[in-house]
Amino acid sequence: MAETKHCNLVLMALAIFLGLVAISGALYFAPQKNYAGFASAPMNERNLLYVNSQASEEITPDKVEIILSVVSRGTDPTQLQMENDAKIRAIQSSLISAGVLESNIKTIGYSLDKWSEWNKTSEQVEDRGYTITNTLRVVSYDTSIAGKIIKSSVTSGANDVQNIQFLLSDKLRDEVYARLLKEACAGAKQKAQSMASASGVGIRALASLNEGYSYVEPISNSAYYAKDSAVGASGAEVSISAGKAKVSASVSASYEVG
Repeated sequence: MAETKHCNLVLMALAIFLGLVAISGALYFAPQKNYAGFASAPMNERNLLYVNSQASEEITPDKVEIILSVVSRGTDPTQLQMENDAKIRAIQSSLISAGVLESNIKTIGYSLDKWSEWNKTSEQVEDRGYTITNTLRVVSYDTSIAGKIIKSSVTSGANDVQNIQFLLSDKLRDEVYARLLKEACAGAKQKAQSMASASGVGIRALASLNEGYSYVEPISNSAYYAKDSAVGASGAEVSISAGKAKVSASVSASYEVG
C-alpha cells in the first residue's frame, strides 16, 4: 500500500514539472508585439553622417601687456629702497602721461636679496651688498603706444623689460569667437546636406554637435633690456609691431539620414 502511494506522488510531481516546461515553451515561442512609437532605434542601428567644419580669422590685438622692473644694487638697503621707490613712482607718472590708466599699472613682484659676486683674484664668492627688484605689470588697450610705454619707462628708471605680449581683450575675443562659431555650424550643416544629397538620402535630424576653440597669439618682441636709464633716454623710439592673432572655431556634428 505504501509503495503504491509513493508511486502516485512521483507521477504527480512529474506531471507538474512537464506542465511547467510546456507553459515556459509556449511563452518563449509566442510572437512578440512591436509597440512602434514608444521606442526609437538604438544608436548603432541609426544611419548617421559625421562632418567637421572650421572657421578662422586673423585679428589685430587690442591689448598689450608689458612686464618691467627696476633693479637696484647698493650697500645700504634703506637708501636703496628709497631710490628704487622713487624710480617706480617716476615710471608710474610717465605711464599715466603716456595714456595708461592708473588702474592698469600693478606691482606684481618685490624682492630684497643679498648681492654676491665671484672674485677672480681671491677665487671666492664675496658679498657686495643688496639687490632690490620691483616689478610692474602694465596693461594698455591701445597697442600703438607699446613702444612709448617702454621708452618712457626706461627713461624714468626701468632697466629690465621682461615680457611684451599682445592679446585680445575678453570682449573682442568673445565677439570674434561667437561669429566664427556661427560660421562653423553653418558650414557643417551645408557640408552634411551636400554629402547626403550626393548619396541619395535626406537629413532627418541633428544627432550631436560639439565645439572646439583655438587661439594663436602673435609673435612679438619678448624682451628689451637697457643697463641703465641713460641708455633708454638717449636711444631711439622703441618700434614694436603687434602682428595678428589667429582665432579658430570648429564643430564636429552628426546628422541622422535616411
